Amino acid sequence: MEDKIKKLYKLLDLEPGASIENVKKAFRELSHIWHPDNHVKKPEDIQARAEEKFKEISQAYQELKKHLDQLN
Repeated sequence: MEDKIKKLYKLLDLEPGASIENVKKAFRELSHIWHPDNHVKKPEDIQARAEEKFKEISQAYQELKKHLDQLN
């Protein structure tokens, strides 16, 4: 498995080869934690980190979803 795909799984705290259902579940859980709306009244550096982390997990989810759809 290519390194990029492994990194995407790692961003979602999953082992490479996890099912699409597990990818979706991990994304939902992490997006709930890191969604910028959950960090509105916190210091700006925490808000920025949450926004960046949310973008990373969203991108990882989209790319893994596309990858897994191509395998089927």
